[in-house]
Amino acid sequence: EDQKDSIKLTSLVSNVVDKETQGKIDVVKQRLIDRYGYNDTSATDLLNFVASIFARGDSKD
Repeated sequence: EDQKDSIKLTSLVSNVVDKETQGKIDVVKQRLIDRYGYNDTSATDLLNFVASIFARGDSKD
């Protein structure tokens, strides 16, 4: 599977994120703000929630 445009969501729950990953996270967060009406705090909360689901392994294939 080609993952060149994917983000490791589990890195959101980590305190250490490289610049490239942080840039991708920022793009997604800005898209949530611009297109879906989230504010900065709620977009961050949503991304952290989704990352926590993936970190637990509760996602369905």
